[in-house]
Amino acid sequence: MLSLLILCQGRLTVLGWMIAVDFQDHTCLGNHRIFLVNTGDRNPERGALFAFISRNTGYFRDGQMMVKIMAGLPGDSVDVTSSDTRVNGEITAHGLGAAEYAGADPKLFERSFTVPAGRYFMMGRSELSLDSRYYGTVNEEDLVGRTYILY
Repeated sequence: MLSLLILCQGRLTVLGWMIAVDFQDHTCLGNHRIFLVNTGDRNPERGALFAFISRNTGYFRDGQMMVKIMAGLPGDSVDVTSSDTRVNGEITAHGLGAAEYAGADPKLFERSFTVPAGRYFMMGRSELSLDSRYYGTVNEEDLVGRTYILY
């Protein structure tokens, strides 16, 4: 089965469902590497896992599928500081570990904003996750579907 997934370049679409495989050295969702994506369910929900297509992040190639937690919805208030990230006042992450890991000054990523209409603030669970704290919000058109952890 794993060989089939690798041959499909990490994606296999069957009847509105897609299998996605994470081949990164540092995963952003714990040790989970295989996901099931429901391409028919693009209804946003805070805290749910969603797959989306990377566009203009400056970190990933355009068209690369990503899986992150939908942490912020349109209208939500987001505050990113060197010490923590808050969505509507609630802490969703501590520090900016990916910046520190890359040797960048975390202060470069500090900002406060409201998530615009049609956009979503996506986050990983790992302190090394490259997510919306670094590359900004994700366009609704780039959502692939609600995602579930298989392994």
